[in-house]
Amino acid sequence: LITRFRNILQSCKILVVIGYSFRDAHLQRILLDAARSNTELTILLVDPKATKIYHEKLKYFDQYSQIRSSLDGRVVCLPYRFEDVLPVLKNHYLSSLRTALMNLSNCTSNARRGAKTNWLDCLQPLLNAEHTEKVEELIREGKISHLDIGEQWQIDVEMNSKMALSLAANARISEASQYLMNLKQVLRTLIHERLDVELTRSGDKVEVTFHFGILKHPSGSSYINTDTLRTFLEEQYEYAAARSKMTIDDAVLGNFSFLKKIIEYLSFFSAGRVPFDEYTSMRKSLIKDLEMLQANKEAWQKNDDPKLPKEILTIEKYVTATLFS
Repeated sequence: LITRFRNILQSCKILVVIGYSFRDAHLQRILLDAARSNTELTILLVDPKATKIYHEKLKYFDQYSQIRSSLDGRVVCLPYRFEDVLPVLKNHYLSSLRTALMNLSNCTSNARRGAKTNWLDCLQPLLNAEHTEKVEELIREGKISHLDIGEQWQIDVEMNSKMALSLAANARISEASQYLMNLKQVLRTLIHERLDVELTRSGDKVEVTFHFGILKHPSGSSYINTDTLRTFLEEQYEYAAARSKMTIDDAVLGNFSFLKKIIEYLSFFSAGRVPFDEYTSMRKSLIKDLEMLQANKEAWQKNDDPKLPKEILTIEKYVTATLFS
């Protein structure tokens, strides 16, 4: 069996290990030797203590000397209970990891030939496979940067959200905190800093519409549809909730409580336009002088006086500033 295991490892690309802590030194050595000769080998390690096992048994030749082994950066740690992760192991994790490894191979080959290389093609499947070390490596080496992501806000949100989740689930709290800070800053930019208000007339009524992620161009402006933003954030929160239930740490989901607050906030505006009277009723506690606001509304209705949109934007920015704590 040992000989057969050695032979299989020479051509194996993904080895799934479930609930094994590598206490057997001879099996540990077989894996390390195989990884040295088979550079395509990646391990998918499923165990609530996956990161601890990886760092103590696989990442280094010797835990105390801290000499990195041939498996360094080639172990995906899934810190979940097997019975919970089993339904998504094949179609989600294995499928994503295969795609990620294929894309990485193609990008590496293109880079060696001096051909155009889009490392962003690797990001999505790596995130889905929760191969956090490989994502960190691509960022550290400058193969993926904010310049590459640019205004692709969904990629930015998902990268920081899933990295924070996976790192927190693996008890890498310091690194998780950094990605959570990045996530909050991305969302703060979209929802607070790049917030704008539009007023429209509907008969003798005034309606208020808020635009998030506003970008002004010489030819006009663009923004993110509120319902699109809310739905996307709901998907990120639901993913975090589902994964946190699979861990042994009940506190993981608590890191994303601010996301729930943002989703609830956006829900009020997901229908689009809000009647002015309904808006003032909702923000009554923040309006210093309601009579003055009503007077500004009448002035806007007559000649598009800019005082009203400025005042409403000031009120709403006060609200959005509180969403990220």
